[in-house]
Amino acid sequence: MIVFFFQHLADRLAAMMQRPKWLIFILACFSSAQACNVPVFRYALEKWPADSYTLVLYQKAGAESSATAEQWLREHLSAGPPINVHVQSVVVDSVAEATDASERIPDYPWLEVYFPHRTAESRPIWSGLATTENVHRVLHSPLRSLLIEKLVQGDALVWLLLLSGNDSLDSQARDRLQSALERAQRELSIPETGVDSHGNPIPVTEFKRLPVRFSFLEIHRRNADESFLQRCLLQVEPDLSFFDGPMAFPVLGQGRALYALVGPGINENNVFEACRSAIGWCSCEVKELNPGLDLLLAADWSHLSLGRLVNDAPSPIVGLSAFVSDSAETAAASTPLPVESAPTEQSEEVVSLLRSVPASVDQTLASPSSVPASPLYRNMTILAIAAFILVLVASLVLRKRKRGRS
Repeated sequence: MIVFFFQHLADRLAAMMQRPKWLIFILACFSSAQACNVPVFRYALEKWPADSYTLVLYQKAGAESSATAEQWLREHLSAGPPINVHVQSVVVDSVAEATDASERIPDYPWLEVYFPHRTAESRPIWSGLATTENVHRVLHSPLRSLLIEKLVQGDALVWLLLLSGNDSLDSQARDRLQSALERAQRELSIPETGVDSHGNPIPVTEFKRLPVRFSFLEIHRRNADESFLQRCLLQVEPDLSFFDGPMAFPVLGQGRALYALVGPGINENNVFEACRSAIGWCSCEVKELNPGLDLLLAADWSHLSLGRLVNDAPSPIVGLSAFVSDSAETAAASTPLPVESAPTEQSEEVVSLLRSVPASVDQTLASPSSVPASPLYRNMTILAIAAFILVLVASLVLRKRKRGRS
């Protein structure tokens, strides 16, 4: 009976996890009553550096063109705005190496781009000759420049609307998205009441001058300039490549795409709740415990609109969810702003040739004296619930294996 119980729960859990809204719901169940009094989008913008992609440059030993390509690549990365990439140079000089490489590398210099190590995808996102045009298209694009501009200026969420090519479906998705964002800007404002370390309400005025802005940008699937961005977005969730309808991706912070709304999922309720969550108080300071994928962007995040507003003093890690709805506070009326839309047609070590470098996880822990007694019991409860979920996941894996053998 116990095994059957766990298998049943595992099946239900697997079904729930198929869509991103359930992931957010599960994470929200862990959220702590002791939240840090900083809006989610602003904390992410100032405190969550983007994960690094890995560029692997293959060179033929003694080839002048390969050496020139490497020099140009490194000069390009150092001359412009910071880009969240690591670079590895691989010189193919032996017969054995050349034979192995020839199975996938038709010519040199050859470039392969890999996702940050935290993603499940281990194959290259993009590969091709390391020409100036190809490298520039990987690292930059017009729409990514617009995205960076809006995030730096303080937009709470910038939605990327990936069009399907079906004019009717795209028009409906665009209208629903714009309508929801207009409503969000009319009705939402940053909360004016937070909580202290004991959970008591306190006034918070540091962020009153922050504007509440939501915007969206359109991506056409046939736009070659944005092909790399499209490939990245389709990896935000593992099953997106199977859908051909329009998709909407909320992006915040330093370019973190959180999840995807697909087709009919691009509706007023889903979009509005995402916007509400983005301006609510942040309850998790560890980026890695939140859903999403960091996009590859060339941006200087040290020069932000309105400067830096988040206190640098360390705070305790008190929850797993960065999205806590503050419906009573955030539903207050605010001055509406127009919804903006814009249709638009570096460390050098990695552990292997085909895997990205494990980036260091910057997690700030509070000293024992700064954490009140209550979080200890709460964190113990979180650990117990996490252990329970691990048992469910393990049960799911065992069941899949059993099915595979039968």
